[in-house]
Amino acid sequence: MFIKHQDLIAFTGTPTSTQQRRILAEAGFIHVTGLRCYHHSSDYEYYIGENVKSEELGCWEQNNGMNVIVTRGGEVWIMAGPCPDEQSSVIVETAPNGRGAFVPLSNGEQISHYELLRRVRDPNYNIFVQATS
Repeated sequence: MFIKHQDLIAFTGTPTSTQQRRILAEAGFIHVTGLRCYHHSSDYEYYIGENVKSEELGCWEQNNGMNVIVTRGGEVWIMAGPCPDEQSSVIVETAPNGRGAFVPLSNGEQISHYELLRRVRDPNYNIFVQATS
């Protein structure tokens, strides 16, 4: 067994504020922007957030027991379990534009447990904000 070193993930959006991150974490969401998803039975893979559309910014959605919030700045946060109420502070504060986001990890995709657990501990693990020109 070995752990493969991952390159840093460049994020060109607008990071959430400390208060927004606290609200997301307290609601059970985990920051997953840039993490690799794959299907064990095929060659299909993608990186969470690599194809976020402008109409998904500030939106949330649920599918097959997985919930997602795509912040107005483009970060992707997920949570398994019951969806928060639409009037909850996490939805009002981070996804005010309502439903309409793609839900990663809701159709059999897998993700590295190591990378996910690192993000639970530190939402900024392996990610840096890249200035846009």
